[in-house]
Amino acid sequence: MAEYQVLILVKVLVLASSLTILAQAQPNYEIVAVAGLTPTIDGIIGPEEWNDANYETFDQTTVFVKQDGVNLYIAFNITDSTYSEGDDCGIAFDVNHDESPTLQTDDILISVMRNGSLYELNVTVTWNPREVFGWTAEASSTENLWQSEFNITYSKLNITAGTDKIIGALFGSLDMQIGSHSWPQFPANSLSPGTWGNVTPDGYNWIPEFSNIIYIILFLASPLFCLLTKRRKPSAHT
Repeated sequence: MAEYQVLILVKVLVLASSLTILAQAQPNYEIVAVAGLTPTIDGIIGPEEWNDANYETFDQTTVFVKQDGVNLYIAFNITDSTYSEGDDCGIAFDVNHDESPTLQTDDILISVMRNGSLYELNVTVTWNPREVFGWTAEASSTENLWQSEFNITYSKLNITAGTDKIIGALFGSLDMQIGSHSWPQFPANSLSPGTWGNVTPDGYNWIPEFSNIIYIILFLASPLFCLLTKRRKPSAHT
């Protein structure tokens, strides 16, 4: 346990140092949380499981993002043949999207290590470890790559389905042999949520795809419509 706590502390320090060199976010650092099918959170990005998601690629990392009206789902596919239990990936969220120049109490970091351990950090003045709640994640690893899948509840991010809330976000992966990688990619000189990208529900409002809902309603309503139409046919004697 002591060794694990030391490793977490080292990772926090590495994370903090790498965040201090993050670049100023550009207008195109935005990803839409499209509506998609609910994935199985087992740490394995299965065939066709995430092909309905939006994605961003940076360095050796690809991040997938989607939602199903209840949870936000994020997956990482990381090419990395230098295995270390300290390798990790995660997301920093500016939950209230205040884009502050300094970290605030609504800013959180959730992360999963290559060995499957989870941790969460919340900020007051510095990043502080705290109890993991409102989300889960799993990781899997092979010789040349590793993957992870996150299930983050709407309540964790103060999301209400049907609204157009935008959330600040920073995706990151850490290779203990090489260093850290992130989206947005490199710069700023401070731990500033104002330099992060955005996860937006543009066109979806944190609900399942509208056309799918209409299709289901029409499908369920069609038998009733046919029945009513049949009953209203004029009698052959009139």
